Order: sequence, then C-alpha cells, then structure tokens
Amino acid sequence: MQFFFLNQYYPPDGAPTGRVLQDLACQLVRDGHSVTVFCSRSRYGGADSVVHEEKGLDVREVPSFPLGRKHVVQKLLHYASFYLVLFFKLLLARQRPDVIVALTTPPYLGLLASVVAKLRGCRSVDWVMDLYPDVMRAHGMLSEQSGLYRMLRGASAFYLRRSALVVTLGPDMEARARAYHGRFVPSLWVPLWAGRREEVSPELIAGYRKDRQWDPDKVVFLYSGNMGLGHLFDDLFKVIAQRGTQGDRAQWVFCGQGARHAQVTNFVSTLSDHPVEMIDSVDEALLDVHLAAGDVHLASLDPAWDGCMVPSKLQGSFAAGRPVLLVGSKRSSLAQWILESGGGWVVEAGDVRGLHEAVEIAMDPTERSDRGRRALAFARKTFDRETNCKALEEGIVEAVGRSETHRALGQA
Repeated sequence: MQFFFLNQYYPPDGAPTGRVLQDLACQLVRDGHSVTVFCSRSRYGGADSVVHEEKGLDVREVPSFPLGRKHVVQKLLHYASFYLVLFFKLLLARQRPDVIVALTTPPYLGLLASVVAKLRGCRSVDWVMDLYPDVMRAHGMLSEQSGLYRMLRGASAFYLRRSALVVTLGPDMEARARAYHGRFVPSLWVPLWAGRREEVSPELIAGYRKDRQWDPDKVVFLYSGNMGLGHLFDDLFKVIAQRGTQGDRAQWVFCGQGARHAQVTNFVSTLSDHPVEMIDSVDEALLDVHLAAGDVHLASLDPAWDGCMVPSKLQGSFAAGRPVLLVGSKRSSLAQWILESGGGWVVEAGDVRGLHEAVEIAMDPTERSDRGRRALAFARKTFDRETNCKALEEGIVEAVGRSETHRALGQA
C-alpha cells in the first residue's frame, strides 16, 4: 500500500508529532508498504536537513515563504504558503497514493488531504493530535457564538466525515471528535508512546541528584515537559507556598518550555527561600536519568482542554517507573489511565486541600514504590511503541480496504 503522510514537522526536529510519525512510517516500511512523508522545510528544533535511516522511506520537504511566525497574520500567511505548495506537490506526485494520512500541524491539513484524495481517487485518514476549533475555544480565542467558530466547526465536520478513519489519542478525544464525524465514520484511539527508556541505576540517579544539589533526603516532585496554555499551575503554586520553608521534606522542580514558562519562572523567583527551582531543559542523552531522578512526577490539564489534546508526558513518566500526580478533571484520558493503572493520584482542579492530602500520601516511600511499579506495568502494556504502531497500521489498512470495497459496490 502507498502511504502519503502530511505533517509540518519531522525528525530531527524534536517535535513529538514528528517523532511518532517517524516511528509509524518506519514500521510501515518494514512491513512492506511504501511511505512518502511531506513535511515543512522550516524546523521545530532548528536542524538544517531531514535525516532518516529507514530504507524505502521517502521524505520530501515542502518550502514555505519565510514570513516569520511571531504574529497571527505572519503565522497564517506562513501556513497558507505551506498549504499551497503542498497542494501542488501532492497533485503532481508521480506515485498514486492509496491513502493520505494527515496530522493536525498545521491545523486543517485534513481538509487539504480530503480534497486531494478526492481528486486523486484515493482515501484520506485523519490522525488527530489537536482537535480544532475546540483548542481555540479552550484557549479563549473564539467563543461558541462567533461566526468564525461555527465556520471552522463546519470545516472540521466536512473533512472528518469524508475520512476513511479518524484516529485520536484517547477516549475523551475520540468522544469529542465523534461530534464532528458521527457514528458512520470508523474511529480508533491509540495513545502516543514514550521513546525507548533505559533502566537507570541507583548510582546514576544519586549522581544526577548530587550534581543538581538536590537533597538526598527530600522527595523530589518534578514537573518536566511542556508548560503550554492547556496546563494549570495555580493550585501547585498555592500548595508550594503554603507548605513553607522549614522542615519540609518536599523539593519542587520545574523543567520545560512553553507559553506558561514565564509564569512559572516568575513564581519561582518570588519564593527564593522555598525548596522550589526552575532548571533548563534537559538534553535527550540525559532524559532517562532526569526522569528517574524525580520521585513523583507532576502533570496538569485544564478541564476546558479535555479531549482537545492528550498530553504525552504521562507516557514518559510511567515508562520511567514513576507515579504521577495530576491536577485536572477525572474525565480526561490522563486521569482515566492513572486511575485504571493505580500509577498515581488525580486531584480535581481547584481542590487545593485535596492536593495537599495527595502530596502527603506521596511522601510515603512505600506508596511511591507501589504506584511506580503499577505505572511501569501499565506503560509496558498501553504505551508500547511496537504494539501501538501495529494497531495504527492494522486500523488504517483495514479501514481503507473496507472503504474501497464499499466504493466498488456502490459503483457496481
């Protein structure tokens, strides 16, 4: 089967969507499929060229006008140039694809994929990483009553209803997406996966903590990952401030980038006498030991964003064998996985007292060890790269085959 994949980013960018796309593309090639990836020439991580080692994997860069992306108008023009060039590249490609798989960076690639699939007589599949325009509503950019919001909802419904398969990242996202494509379009949710994690020795962990000057007798609560608009920090800030400075066995560490990075940095700077710090992002080579050095991992998700996105930091935390303390709604996929696995704690947003209680429970080494073991077992079962890539491959191939059969019967 000939696959075309569409996504703005691809390794060595470092973007999570590009990495999972590469994993799936390589799996497909190893199983005998032909794969062409169309990605932007602009880089997420500043690399100069696309690098890939899998024989038979064709990666094609799509140029776009270098207009900058600091402002909304610049970003829209940049996206428009990418869409335009990509459209003609897809139409003029020598190979005829059997399926065009569109991710959601930039937004509404699925709309372009649906149009090209119609023109080229193939099928389209949508792999939804962020659900639009729900993300824009959650962010407060658009209200449900606005004409633009209704127009964008109509555009999403248009292309999702023409998809052979809609792939989402979790049960809450699948339910939200179904409001667009209805029950007649097949859907499948497959969680993203963590990179392959190496077992880290206690000696390496102790050395890393010593280099960071973390007190070996303290329990390190580590937030490591994206600090985006959909994440909550106010409840954590209140707990950290209220626990005081004297005799507290908790050490709080924040590490990452994102739209709320400045907010977290400002908070940390106001509590110089508290056991809380902000550290720089960690290189990939140190990521395994960095994650293992945290005793409890912190995560958060604004309930307004439930189903709009499914952050992937839980996968890395669980794969490191560390329990996760989540601030957010119990309806989210993250919360469901934590509760199902027993690999952590879920505290509703705004429940500061409940967050205090969860922190106290997490201070118990037996509790941490038990929940960490459960987290690791769940990660091996649910967030396994090979298993999930295979589920995606089988789901797409089956859906496209079924769709082609229905089309043939309709023409007979």
